[in-house]
Amino acid sequence: TPAAGSTFAGWSGANCSESFSITADMNCTATFNKVSPPPTVNYTLTLQKDGTGSGKVSSEPTGVDCGADCTEDYLSGTTVTLTATPEADSTFTGWSDACSGTEISTTVTLDAAKDCTANFALKHYTLTVTKMGDGTITSQPAGINCGETCTANYPSGTTITLMATPTIYTQFIGFTGDADCTDGQVTLNTAVNCVANFDLVIALPFEIPACPTSGTINDICNGQRQQTLTNVSVGEDGRVSNVDLEGTITNKGWISNATIKPNASLSGGIVTGYITNQGTLSDFEFRGEEVSGGILSGAITNSNGGTIKNVHLTANAQISGGKVCDIFGDIEAPALLENLKVQAGSELSGVIIGDNVQLPDDVKLTDITIGKDGRVSNVELEGTITNNGVVSNATIKPNASLSGGIVTGDITNQGTMSDFKFSGEQLDGGTLSGTITNSNGGTIKNVQLKTNAHISGGKIGGKIIGDIEAPALLENLKVQAGCELSGVIIGDNVQLPNDVKLGKSVRVTKNTLIPNDFELIHFLPALSSQLSCADNVTRPERVDLAKDVLHPSEGILNAINNLPELKDNGWQLTQDALYGYLQLNIDTVRLAVQAVSIKRTTEPASVQVQDNQSIRFITDTGLEVLTQPAVQAPCELQAGLEGFGFPKFVVQTNGNFKIPASQQRWYSVRPDWASVEVAADTADTGLYAIADPIVNGINQIKQVFTDSNGKLREQNFYQAIAVPEALYDLAQEVIESNRLVSFKLNGQRYRGVVDYLVTKSTQAITDKLQVKQQPDINGDGIEDFVLLYPSGERQILFAVPAAD
Repeated sequence: TPAAGSTFAGWSGANCSESFSITADMNCTATFNKVSPPPTVNYTLTLQKDGTGSGKVSSEPTGVDCGADCTEDYLSGTTVTLTATPEADSTFTGWSDACSGTEISTTVTLDAAKDCTANFALKHYTLTVTKMGDGTITSQPAGINCGETCTANYPSGTTITLMATPTIYTQFIGFTGDADCTDGQVTLNTAVNCVANFDLVIALPFEIPACPTSGTINDICNGQRQQTLTNVSVGEDGRVSNVDLEGTITNKGWISNATIKPNASLSGGIVTGYITNQGTLSDFEFRGEEVSGGILSGAITNSNGGTIKNVHLTANAQISGGKVCDIFGDIEAPALLENLKVQAGSELSGVIIGDNVQLPDDVKLTDITIGKDGRVSNVELEGTITNNGVVSNATIKPNASLSGGIVTGDITNQGTMSDFKFSGEQLDGGTLSGTITNSNGGTIKNVQLKTNAHISGGKIGGKIIGDIEAPALLENLKVQAGCELSGVIIGDNVQLPNDVKLGKSVRVTKNTLIPNDFELIHFLPALSSQLSCADNVTRPERVDLAKDVLHPSEGILNAINNLPELKDNGWQLTQDALYGYLQLNIDTVRLAVQAVSIKRTTEPASVQVQDNQSIRFITDTGLEVLTQPAVQAPCELQAGLEGFGFPKFVVQTNGNFKIPASQQRWYSVRPDWASVEVAADTADTGLYAIADPIVNGINQIKQVFTDSNGKLREQNFYQAIAVPEALYDLAQEVIESNRLVSFKLNGQRYRGVVDYLVTKSTQAITDKLQVKQQPDINGDGIEDFVLLYPSGERQILFAVPAAD
């Protein structure tokens, strides 16, 4: 049978062929030839960037970093994920050529050479001009003509010159507002609000009257902070100032320096000066210094750079422009913030961080949404964060959750993050869920992974802990030295260092990813049931063989039961849920073996039964499952031994178990793999000594117990070699069959049955097994032997005459 990558060329040697008769010694040679692997085919992926903006494109698998490296060769059939990252002054507008879509990431399969173009556009920012007094403001380049048009959008980096023209009875005093407005030249790298100030050059010929208290107000009036207006309307020519407002106020003109009383509402128009809001304000333009408190609803345009603070926003409200502080929106229908500056020390919750929002480092964000063009950096995030934009250099606080978008920089995660693209340097801690694409080679470390999570790309380090029942998938990434993995599936293109620590429920998608001679049994989840005698019985780990180290899989037990030696006989092994051994019932006989080792193998599928009743199951999935005879009723056995003064025993991975008697003495025992059903009236449960049928003068042990079906069963226990590995390391032709052992050492053949008892040796010990002759010990007239183990222990071997 040729190995993978080879072909069988034929037999050579005298009379050698596929079948022949042996009549004398023969030498036959099987010749295998190496098969040349098919040539690899690579295709080139070329990236281009277009548009008025700028940005970078990276790839997963790595190779493209455009920027500098905009071409890369990939193996034919490779699917490459491209991720576009716009610069701060740009937005990504979409893919073209061989790539398509408007999402930041796209995929392309290399079945030929392909070109993809990432398109970037410069961001546009809003310049808003507010007039205080009468006059006109125009701009160069054109856009502002205020007058009528007092806002205009310009590409990032544009320098605009503002020009003021007063009326015949006003004079232009100067520009105020944002810092860049003072000299009338504004460079737009963010939204800017400028105030053009005009002053009267002549005095008004009249005194401003008090305000009407009902109806519609169409004139200038001043309440002098002594009037309360209830249920009034302010017309287009109305100018109302210094009043308290109650009831329902409809505004089409101007209201300044007012208090909105509790349960009152004001909608529409222009609001200016200082506003104390104890009610509800909706759908208005704010040109004043400050709105404080209350509820805001609808669309609010803050055109003069003033501050809106300490307000609650109704569902889907919107604030554009100016400054804000302490804003609380509707978590289910968050308000949109755009083109504004958040003041230091602010708290935001229930809002969408939209385009051109300036955030200070010390802002507190709770239950917010980050819009497609939103960027949030150097912040602490609490509550539920929905990210459609970019989050960088953030701390996700305990019990907080962040989902979606791009995450970059250094992230400290104390909560849960899900379904995002990571393009930063490091993400440390917390819980990850969903699909995480690591596109920039950064490191994700010390994280818990929720059910069926998926990480692709970059590096992982520290402790990566997935769900044992539903492991996370790792693909296209590098595992850092010393990393500890558990509850994960190791998929394609995962680079594992030699010192990686693999724990429970680590699975692989390909058998070839498993190192040779690597013990796999520890990766399987343990059975959840607890033995009542667990404190007194030490056993190899009971693992769930319905699971597998391979993914996908129907389980190791299923692979064993599909072996022809079992399937063709109609036999099916089951796993005892409590004791963990594999069992097969044939009439009144129950065979039971315990899995003690699972390793990768390239041997053909088979069932190999050894003389000592150990079994090697070689599955067609490339796993070798080594089993040993099992104690079928361990707790009942422990209880019986305790009655003789031996409260504890230890089951070893070689299938034997050890019963301590003292510091100098112990008993070495091996269970028979079979138990036999016996009639209920023939014996009581317990331990029995019966005469050994092979060796004179010694006994063997049997146990009668009641199984889980209420049937009475009997299992035998035989004498066992105390240190079998010492015998196998040195002797030749070792044969163990139940209690009988036969071996050849230094040219001499030994055959016999060992004693149960093992004692500390008083003779000189060497680093190899020694066999010393002894006078007849058991009175059968045959000289016996003592086995001296390198461990410093000794055991009698009762000699048995050689078989005819």
